[in-house]
Amino acid sequence: MKYKKTCKVCNKTFYVYKCRINIAKYCSLKCLGIFNSMQPPEKSSNWKGGRVYHSDGYIMVLVNKKYILEHRYIMEKLVNRKLNKGEIVHHIDGNRENNNKNNLKLMSKSYHNKLTMVNNHKNHKMPYKKTKLKRPEINKNTIIPYVKRGYSFGKIAKIFNTYRTFISRRFYS
Repeated sequence: MKYKKTCKVCNKTFYVYKCRINIAKYCSLKCLGIFNSMQPPEKSSNWKGGRVYHSDGYIMVLVNKKYILEHRYIMEKLVNRKLNKGEIVHHIDGNRENNNKNNLKLMSKSYHNKLTMVNNHKNHKMPYKKTKLKRPEINKNTIIPYVKRGYSFGKIAKIFNTYRTFISRRFYS
């Protein structure tokens, strides 16, 4: 048996089953969307205080109904102006989540590229020139110890400076 309800947005009458009588408030997903768009984000069940993680590992904050990168926002407040597109906010310790003002440094894009190139070279993360790997050196026997330690093919590929598909093909061949 269906019960009569009235939509909270459009005041249209709609019918629901008894099990949904206390849950249903809107006649359609469209009305639900309209209702949600009228609500401030703080009332959302997914509200995280205006801070979300970007896919690159940076933190984004809600400012004037728009999400921006937190480290850039902090730097803008410190220098009392908007940052140009050519300006980079560098995390001194390399931790993208550490947005302490003592950990942030404003620099040009070209200087930042030079700095990260030197730092990555010192830490052996990325060579100046990509050297071609002698692929016959990589075989199933060289991959097995890494797999036993729980490394993914992607991590093993980074270790050997090659592609994940190359590692998986050698492993399963």
